Amino acid sequence: MFRRGNDLEEAANNFRRAIALDPERGPYHHSLGVTLLDQGNPAQAIPSLERALTLVTDKVDRAFIDDNLGAALALTGNISAALKHMRAAGEDYTPEELYAWAAQDIAELNKENTIWNDNHPDRTPRPMIPELAPLKPVAR
Repeated sequence: MFRRGNDLEEAANNFRRAIALDPERGPYHHSLGVTLLDQGNPAQAIPSLERALTLVTDKVDRAFIDDNLGAALALTGNISAALKHMRAAGEDYTPEELYAWAAQDIAELNKENTIWNDNHPDRTPRPMIPELAPLKPVAR
């Protein structure tokens, strides 16, 4: 098994090794992309998910990949591309709903991954993923 427990870094490395051995297996790319998403790295997940879409032909599997790719794109702020993939997966979001969803997830991700700034006198917490911090959650 490539992914056990909560060791996402080990899982990502296992999927990378699997891809190195068999680069034409779409499920390996998809699993790496999902693992990177789970790690809070949506921008890094996008190439793996895009590659998975080029390799997987099963309609149901492609819907899962499109859904995950849409999520990664939304989390990086690319709402128009995210909508395209979410709709291909059968999701029916408006741009506003998708932005609200992404902003809420980003806020939760940054809250969960906040690290303490030991170099600052008042130890101000700061987001672990600073490039995602500007997006603020909006009412759904």
